[in-house]
Amino acid sequence: MYLMISHQDGRRYSFLLGLFILLFTLEIVPALLEDLGYMEDFAPLYWLPVNFYFLAIPILYLYARRLTGDLDWRKDWWHLLLGAVEFVVFSALFLLEAAAPGPMLTMDELDIVLDVYLWGSQLFFLVYAVVILLYLRSYRRRLLAVHSDTSGKWLKWLSVSVWVMGSFTLISFALTLDVFWLPFDIYSIVLASMNALMIYFLTVWACANSAFPYWAGRR
Repeated sequence: MYLMISHQDGRRYSFLLGLFILLFTLEIVPALLEDLGYMEDFAPLYWLPVNFYFLAIPILYLYARRLTGDLDWRKDWWHLLLGAVEFVVFSALFLLEAAAPGPMLTMDELDIVLDVYLWGSQLFFLVYAVVILLYLRSYRRRLLAVHSDTSGKWLKWLSVSVWVMGSFTLISFALTLDVFWLPFDIYSIVLASMNALMIYFLTVWACANSAFPYWAGRR
């Protein structure tokens, strides 16, 4: 929230970055509810619309475009479309499950649906991570054409953040596919730790580096 509203030397931290961190943080809520046993007592919580896998990473991409001065909402709004669909679908399923006299799916069917959703969202995250890295690489080339010294201008901190998040997501994807096996308790701790580390480092790097004017070489 601090990043969404704070100012430094008259320059506003990005609302988009703060929103990304907020949405990314919310992804741990379903795991916490399941560990606490609330989902077994109230099945609609499986569809609680707090997962924003298809919204968070596109917002980070739009944030990168905002920092470089390339963001144009008239052309770039469609990146948020899948995230909007995700929210509407989960909200509808939550309400339908809450109104149903019994569970809409058996536990085996529910596991399959949620596993497919998780795999798809992780692949989606990895694809957008590559898109962001390629965009930042292209931006650096544009900088080199104008500036001889690009230190502090080409958003290295954001590139490193995306590499870290992409690596953790790849590890999580491997865990969900049982490429290597871990007991469920350890698996939950590993995922929670990875999320916490990603949120911490991204916030620290953002506070240290993100409040600067747009690239002056923009035409």
